[in-house]
Amino acid sequence: MNANDGRRKPLPAPSAGPEAESWPYEVADDESLDAALAQLLTALEAERHDLVASAWKTLEGSMVAHMDYEEQNVTPKIAAIRLREALSLLQEHRFLRGRLRELGERIARGTLLLSDARSFRDELRAHARHEEEILRRMPQAGDPPSS
Repeated sequence: MNANDGRRKPLPAPSAGPEAESWPYEVADDESLDAALAQLLTALEAERHDLVASAWKTLEGSMVAHMDYEEQNVTPKIAAIRLREALSLLQEHRFLRGRLRELGERIARGTLLLSDARSFRDELRAHARHEEEILRRMPQAGDPPSS
């Protein structure tokens, strides 16, 4: 999860092939996810149960929009170059969607613990680091073709 100025960030362009025609593409902004998660943690830490549901709704909406955007716009372009890495990102998204359902149910029952939300934050950060590593390894415009 990145700190940036709220805009989508362009990804490196591939060096050649049909993928280059549709580049640059952008990754969904992580700043709104960070802010929504911080609000949830703050509400849980303060035991402000009246704010937990609202913070969760914001976080859940941001997460779903983030993953939908990536799955529709970013992952297919990664798959055209590095299928295995794209599939690993999709698997992580399936896991995170399951965690969203699980944690949402716990919030509805009033049983979500601060430690659960912190674990989810750590899972999101691990996914973001993995995603960033994949994007760093993508070929960039001007790179020599790999043999």
